[in-house]
Amino acid sequence: MTILVIYFLKWYLNTSRKDFQMNSFGVIFLVILEALVLLGGYLAYRDDFLTARQMVNNKGFKDGLPFLAHAGMWGDFFLVSPLIAVIISKFAGQWSYIMIGSCFVVAYIISATMHKLYVTAKIPESHTYGGRLTGTGKVHLVYMAIAIAILLLFFFCTKEVSKVMALSTSIILAVHIAIGNHVLVGLFKPSWFSRFPHKEKSTMISIGISWVLIVVGYLFLVNK
Repeated sequence: MTILVIYFLKWYLNTSRKDFQMNSFGVIFLVILEALVLLGGYLAYRDDFLTARQMVNNKGFKDGLPFLAHAGMWGDFFLVSPLIAVIISKFAGQWSYIMIGSCFVVAYIISATMHKLYVTAKIPESHTYGGRLTGTGKVHLVYMAIAIAILLLFFFCTKEVSKVMALSTSIILAVHIAIGNHVLVGLFKPSWFSRFPHKEKSTMISIGISWVLIVVGYLFLVNK
């Protein structure tokens, strides 16, 4: 514990006030985003949709996607949230209040629209079933709005970003989008999931469009 304190003090003393503030914002957003993922899991548990056993035995759905089987959720926790925290820590000082406000409005519209489409899912999921968003789905709407807003700020309102940072961010997002569209769970073919997203034209089109948008964002970012 003493060693950790020493390292923290050394880091603090060698960090400017502005950098320390930006790092603090990054940590705060990391905690907020991870807390939203965990809240989504808790609400799924309350709704008998956390695990496949709950979904089948308690909820009565023989075909569906429980929270813990949603690869996008794991991507949110281990990929997107840390990525957003790093972006904020490194670049938030460049963004004006107008930029932030505009991107958050656009991001909320995008997230709300996407979640309206999720409601039309062919099989019940922890985020949506019965033609409505669950509590988990509503929490994810907020999570996605925050994440998209920061990514818009990163790609379109940030300068002096290294190509390594731009490329690694783009790759992380591309991977997250693929697994978030249930490609992995479809490949494993569990008995309680009848879809095969990797064979569905609509899923591949959705992933393809998302990847094109990421490429556009990457090119815009590195050619400023």
